[in-house]
Amino acid sequence: LSNLITLDLSGNMLTGKIPDEFQDITPLRFLHLQGQRDFGGFSGQLPSFENSAHLHDLDLSRNSLTGDISDKFLETVRKSKNRTDYAYPTIDLSHNMITGKIPANWDDFV
Repeated sequence: LSNLITLDLSGNMLTGKIPDEFQDITPLRFLHLQGQRDFGGFSGQLPSFENSAHLHDLDLSRNSLTGDISDKFLETVRKSKNRTDYAYPTIDLSHNMITGKIPANWDDFV
């Protein structure tokens, strides 16, 4: 998985926690895990993906993720000054059970 750029597992019957290993795939740019909720879906805390420097298209919608959005969520993407491989990230966290506020540091995305 060390060279994986795109991972699309949307619309399957996956359940449980999103594997921590997904956060360790350094070149990953597209991660689509949406649409699992009809079968239980991914559950647990929303991962931070804080070290996923190239992840710019993330769709975790229609799952059963819970908790707050971490201040470290997509931290290396937010702090990157190099936007040659993408303009701005696309993030879809809709239709989950995420609580709390959107972190103020999300201004770094623009």
